[in-house]
Amino acid sequence: PNGATAEQLQQFIKDHIVPFPGDEDAMKEWVKENGGVGEPNRWSIEKNRGAQLQYAKTIGQNDIIASVTYDKSKLYSKSIRNGVTNVSHTDRTTITGYIQDKIHASDKWDITPALRYSHYKSFNTSTGGNKIDGKGASNEFTPTLNTEYMFDDTSSMYFGWTKIMRPIKQGDYTNTNTYQSVPLDDEKGNVFTLGVKKDITDKTTVAVHYDWTKMSNSIARLPVVHEGSLVYSPVNAKEDKKSINLTLDHQFDEHFTLSASYSHMKDKWMAKDGWSLDPSWGYKNPQDVNTAINSLRPANQYALNLSYENGKLYTGLLTNWYTGCSRTAFTDKQFLVLDWNVNYEFTKDLAAYLLVNNLTNEAYQTAYSTTYGGASMPGRCIMVGMKYTF
Repeated sequence: PNGATAEQLQQFIKDHIVPFPGDEDAMKEWVKENGGVGEPNRWSIEKNRGAQLQYAKTIGQNDIIASVTYDKSKLYSKSIRNGVTNVSHTDRTTITGYIQDKIHASDKWDITPALRYSHYKSFNTSTGGNKIDGKGASNEFTPTLNTEYMFDDTSSMYFGWTKIMRPIKQGDYTNTNTYQSVPLDDEKGNVFTLGVKKDITDKTTVAVHYDWTKMSNSIARLPVVHEGSLVYSPVNAKEDKKSINLTLDHQFDEHFTLSASYSHMKDKWMAKDGWSLDPSWGYKNPQDVNTAINSLRPANQYALNLSYENGKLYTGLLTNWYTGCSRTAFTDKQFLVLDWNVNYEFTKDLAAYLLVNNLTNEAYQTAYSTTYGGASMPGRCIMVGMKYTF
């Protein structure tokens, strides 16, 4: 309660934590005393039975695809905790129908409208004799429209729109240690995509891709202090996610090729009306479900791949540079990772390859979770092999 001195901390580490690094004998002894895997205490079996009928036909300038799918899924779980056995059973029936028409409006223009119908029966869960029903059946039509237009042989553009609907599932409730029952709604929203591709010369191509996901209703976890402990309650929220990707491909000559890209994403979650966080927590916006979400991943990723090809030899160096990392979640603000590969074809059927991932053995992370912290990525890995085709 009053803190620990440095000496007490070192003694605690020595008594209770693996002696690492250094004393190998002590490590082996500790593993001998504390290692091994205990008896399993959790089992689950998932079964899904269903059928699908699909039909496709070309009629003039129309390529039509239609399908109907029926699924019956069941999940059986059994767990033992503190000597008490808990058994649960969840089942749900799903029926979906889909029709798509790819219209070749001209030799330069394709239009692809589609419509999906989804019927999700309410999930039924029984745990220890207690039966829990979901929010009820969900029925929804979700249209989609995609189109691509080629201005000429060097430039093209595409656009897409998709309406989203994902029904409430059991995990939306059980994956949180909430202390209260929260009535959730199905996730709904829209996704828009826009892209342009242009050949600057016969050796240089550039492209831009933009994506916007706007969820009118999404499911998030809201941290709540209850009886002195932090618990997470499921909550309906709004989500606004935008991303952009830029690419450049250039061929210097018959041997050297360069590919470069830049990616950036910004994600914003907002609790719906009626939810408010305690301002004393220090949140900049008391209605923000997760102000830190964009601090839990690198803000920017730059990729550069330089390749060389000459007859039977191919080699490439891939550079990934992650920037805009928050020191709250990551060990550094930026990471530079190199991957190198080489491939040589002795004959048309026999080839040898060498692959070195993380060439400089960089210690880095690309994701963070509140449970496990920064997810450390693999160190240097060397793979050597041969491939024979027959």
